[in-house]
Amino acid sequence: MMAQSNMFTVADVLSQDELRKKLYQTFKDRGILDTLKTQLRNQLIHELMHPVLSGELQPRSISVEGSSLLIGASNSLVADHLQRCGYEYSLSVFFPESGLAKEKVFLCIF
Repeated sequence: MMAQSNMFTVADVLSQDELRKKLYQTFKDRGILDTLKTQLRNQLIHELMHPVLSGELQPRSISVEGSSLLIGASNSLVADHLQRCGYEYSLSVFFPESGLAKEKVFLCIF
């Protein structure tokens, strides 16, 4: 008696390109692709924000004496631009990084 095994016909075997496309579509349909993109984006942001931890860069000292108004105005311009363009994700990252409160954004009239 012959034991039944996983036998594939030629029609069942996918080419490398077909397999790649099928995996991509499956990951996309199940939301795995978006999750992976989010994880990669978060890791990249973490690495860019904390290069000192890996010993690659020395922290820059930024003189903020007398320039807090300039920094606040610049941050408000950026936040206003992000809002007007509908870049909600970028805006959600920008607010905590800049320390700018949503209610303290200067409205730009252009």
